[in-house]
Amino acid sequence: MGVLALLVPAGPGGAALAVSFEEARDWLKAEHEAARAWPGPGTNLYFDIEVEKHIRVDPAELARTREIVSKYEFGPERHPLAAQLANMERWARGPERERRRGWIRDRDNWRINSDFIDDPSGFFNDAVLVDGLSMLMSRGELALFDPGRGFPSDRAVPALRGLLFDHARSMLFGGIGQYAPGEPDPSSFRQTPQGFEMVVRPASGAGAAWRVSVQWSAPERRGYVLEAGVLELPSAAYERASIITGPWEPSEVVGRRISTTASFLRPDGQVAFVASLHNVSALDRREFRKVTSLPSAESGDLIRGKVFPDTVHDFRDNPHQIKFVPAEVALAAAEPSWGMWAAIGGAGIVFSLAPVLFRLWRGHQHGAERR
Repeated sequence: MGVLALLVPAGPGGAALAVSFEEARDWLKAEHEAARAWPGPGTNLYFDIEVEKHIRVDPAELARTREIVSKYEFGPERHPLAAQLANMERWARGPERERRRGWIRDRDNWRINSDFIDDPSGFFNDAVLVDGLSMLMSRGELALFDPGRGFPSDRAVPALRGLLFDHARSMLFGGIGQYAPGEPDPSSFRQTPQGFEMVVRPASGAGAAWRVSVQWSAPERRGYVLEAGVLELPSAAYERASIITGPWEPSEVVGRRISTTASFLRPDGQVAFVASLHNVSALDRREFRKVTSLPSAESGDLIRGKVFPDTVHDFRDNPHQIKFVPAEVALAAAEPSWGMWAAIGGAGIVFSLAPVLFRLWRGHQHGAERR
C-alpha cells in the first residue's frame, strides 16, 4: 500500500504536519475501537447535557387532530388524544428541550435523569442500573427490577443507557462510535483545510460504509472528529445522515479535548437534535452509591428530594409478574441503600408503567440510531 502524504493544519494549538494514510488509518481504528468500548470499567464520570429536539409535525395531521379533539362531546380536555395534541402543538412551535444527567461508573452501572424542560407539568423520568438491582422512577411511580432475572419487554432498563451514552460518546470521540468496524479506504483519503477525510468500509461487506472528517493535531499526533456519517444506505435501518461535533475544548477531567456540542442531522440535512455539554466532572465511589440509592422515608431521593410514589411495583422475583407494595410500607422499611429492599414483599397485581416509559422512550426514539 502506497503512502499518501499531505500537509494539514495541526488543529488545536499546533503547527502543520505531514500525515500519512497509515498514521491516519491507525489512529482512526484505535479511536473507533475506544469509542465502541466506552464506557469501560473505571469510567466514573458525571455528565450534564441539554438536548434540543427538533421533532417534525405534519401540519395536516396536526389540523386533523385539533378537529377531532375539539369536537369531542365530553369536552376537548377529556379526549384520549388531548395530551398528544398538546405535545404536537408544542413541537410545532419549536424545538423541545430536555436535560439529561448521567452518573456513569461503567456500562452496566449508572443513573440517568431526564427532565423535560418545556413540559409545564414538571415531568421527569429516572433510570438506575447497578449490580444486583435496577429501578425506574418518575413523579409518583417507582418500579424495581433484578438485572440478573431480566426485565419486562416494555421496561428494558439497560436499553435506556442510550439516552445519555450516545451523546457523551459523541462528545468524547465524535460520531464514529455509532458505526460498525471496518477498513479505511486509502483511495478515499484526501486533504481538507482542517485535516483529512476518508471512508471506512465494512470488512465483512455487511452494514453501512461511513465517512469521517477529521481535524488533525500535530503536537498530540491525533485527530478530532468534526463529522461522521453514513455514506451508503444498505437498508432503511440506517436513517441518520451525520453527526457533527466541535468545538473541541481541553478537559482536565477526561484528560483530553471534548466536544461541547454534538449535532445529529437527518438524511435530508435538517437538524434532528443538538446535544450541548453543560458539565462533565469526576465521579467518586461514595457519590455514586448515594445517587443510586433508592429514596427513603426520611431523606427521600438524593437528587429529587422527597419523592414518595403512591405505589411501588416490584418485578425482582419475576420480570413477568408484578408485586404491588404500598408506598408507606415500602418507604418506611427502606434504608438509603440497595440491599434493604430485598426484604420488601407484596401482593401480586398487574399494573402498567407504559405511559411513563412512552415519554422516556419517545425522547430516545428521536435521538437514537437504529442500527
